[in-house]
Amino acid sequence: MAQIKLDNFDKEGFIAELDRSIGVLGVEENKKYLGGLEDMNNLWSQVKNKLFDGVIDIDLFHQLKIAVDNIRSQSEINFL
Repeated sequence: MAQIKLDNFDKEGFIAELDRSIGVLGVEENKKYLGGLEDMNNLWSQVKNKLFDGVIDIDLFHQLKIAVDNIRSQSEINFL
């Protein structure tokens, strides 16, 4: 599987901001925008682990990007 190497990337800041933003969304919003809170929490756990390793699978990165784009387009929350 192809991977992206994350050099010079503010992992802690990115994670804190996305955690905060996702946390603002309630269960219903997560279901509506992301297909379920459990799905987002599972995806986010995988991403956090990969981010701290400094390398992330491209497929996982794209899944996160889609989730983030869904939040941005469907909610009042602005982040990243």
